[in-house]
Amino acid sequence: EEAFVRGVDAVADRHALFASADFQSRVVDYLDAQHARAPIDMVTFDVFDTVVLRNHKCEPRRFWEIAQRQASLLIAEGQMSGAVGAIGADLFVARIMATRVSYRVRRPVHGCREGSITDIYQGMVGSLGLDSSYVERLLDIEIEYEVESTTRNPLALCIAHWGDRAGARTGLVSDMYLHAPHIERIVTAHLQEDRAMFGSLVSSADTVISRGSGRLFDQLAEKHGIEAGAHLHFGDNVRT
Repeated sequence: EEAFVRGVDAVADRHALFASADFQSRVVDYLDAQHARAPIDMVTFDVFDTVVLRNHKCEPRRFWEIAQRQASLLIAEGQMSGAVGAIGADLFVARIMATRVSYRVRRPVHGCREGSITDIYQGMVGSLGLDSSYVERLLDIEIEYEVESTTRNPLALCIAHWGDRAGARTGLVSDMYLHAPHIERIVTAHLQEDRAMFGSLVSSADTVISRGSGRLFDQLAEKHGIEAGAHLHFGDNVRT
């Protein structure tokens, strides 16, 4: 595992690396060796930066650009007046404040906390005095932006095909504020007919229990009746 991590960290263009037939072959050889030593019954994947790859923009930059698009809609429909940049700044600040509130007030589960994008947009729309119909409309802009800002990872599909050949179940596990239906729209836009290769999707926005705590994996093991040692997870964070 360490050799793979070092190899990925040393490469400037991960998109090209993950599309490389040579690297994919090395990963498959590694999986075959692991499976021969101890059977793998389930393979799960992170979603963002694993099954779909983000561009190089940081989260605040993405939120800022989303807010500018939302501002354009609100100005065009006469809901707010002023320059797009200024209204976008208001939306950006409202987003940050609503996010903090969502994480603070949601009831923890087994010591875990997670935000909810629905709560965040309800807070934004309420604080700006907009009609409640804009909760979904503004959220749609964010989902569309996420689709445009991500690309399909060919290595993840290679691993999913390996899991199918090995008879292992597959699943997607996301640790973030987007609920499963929102993530599903992004994933399906990229995977299309290959979506079924990745099994069911679980988001901590729905469970509140986080992947980082390990408890989400415990739930999956119990649901599917597998031992911890037979579960292999792929993601972009070594710790989680």
